[in-house]
Amino acid sequence: VRILAATHRDLEAEVAGGTFRADLYFRLNVVRIRIPPLRERKADILPLFRFFVDKFNGQFNRAFTRIAPEAETRLLAYPWPGNTREIRNTAERIVLLEKGDTILPAHLASLRQKTDDHEATGRPAGLLPQGITLDEMEKSYILEALKIKKGNKVQAARSLGITRSALLYRMEKYGIKTPRGSG
Repeated sequence: VRILAATHRDLEAEVAGGTFRADLYFRLNVVRIRIPPLRERKADILPLFRFFVDKFNGQFNRAFTRIAPEAETRLLAYPWPGNTREIRNTAERIVLLEKGDTILPAHLASLRQKTDDHEATGRPAGLLPQGITLDEMEKSYILEALKIKKGNKVQAARSLGITRSALLYRMEKYGIKTPRGSG
């Protein structure tokens, strides 16, 4: 058995402070690999973003093939506090919700605001101290669209700018149910 463990905490300090078991630390600490955050690896941002866009293009039958230069600049300027998970979620959101074949700066509007607010407060814009996830925000948008369209999935998907199959995928992911026969 091999165990790979990842953390953003300093386990040596946690052991010294008595908040992490020393015996477990010594079992896990065979080989240590430090992977710097994305903000320290700017060269990885665009290849990672393109990888996820290609992945979701295939998954959702979409065709984003280009990134506008201004969008690339915005991607590189953003600090990515959520690292790879955040860049993945951003790519997925764009592929699901936007139209066209080119990723535009407008598709990344939330990143600019988050960048400015992140610099001022140390946390992304719109986040309460306890936080909110992209999934929670997306689920609330889907629920609101379904409410406005009285449960009609075709119309709700259209209002969200996604296909009905993409909406059904998201509804299943978030456990959203609507009455039978509601589209």
